[in-house]
Amino acid sequence: MKNISGIYYLINLTNGHSYVGSSKNLGSRMQNSLNTGLLISKQNSNMPITKALLKHGHEKFSVVIIEYVDLDLLLDR
Repeated sequence: MKNISGIYYLINLTNGHSYVGSSKNLGSRMQNSLNTGLLISKQNSNMPITKALLKHGHEKFSVVIIEYVDLDLLLDR
């Protein structure tokens, strides 16, 4: 998924809560979601999805790629 843009859906398998996001680089976004050091940085610490990933652990989440989108159309989608 390196350098592929698109829309993704994270589902918390513990409580059913979900998050829809987009990224211009899905591979990098997913890798960052697994990086605990990055998740606890001040830059990301107030995001609800970050708090959920830290609380429940990434293994309690499922990822669904909703759509691969050309970068120039990503924000419109």
